[in-house]
Amino acid sequence: MWIDGGLYYGGSPATVHHRNITHNPLVAVHIGDGQEAIIVEGAVEIEKPTEEMAERLSEESFAKYPQYGRLDPSVYIEGVSVLRPRRVLAWTSFTENATRFRFE
Repeated sequence: MWIDGGLYYGGSPATVHHRNITHNPLVAVHIGDGQEAIIVEGAVEIEKPTEEMAERLSEESFAKYPQYGRLDPSVYIEGVSVLRPRRVLAWTSFTENATRFRFE
């Protein structure tokens, strides 16, 4: 979920992704088919949210994915991955309107 300028997501510490970001937190994520795309580059941090933020994550998750039910906020207390963007590339027509955004 995109909250306060960061992409928050979960995942097991046993995954390859989690092991990779503990060694090198720089990542790129993207959606699109090449003709239309959003590419986010940045660094991932493992954040231990406050109780208030854990509650917010639970609410946002339920609002976006109601089919999975409401998660207990305690699932977030151990840590959640947060991608902080450094650069975003986006376009709806590749050669006509490609745009780059930089974040400091």
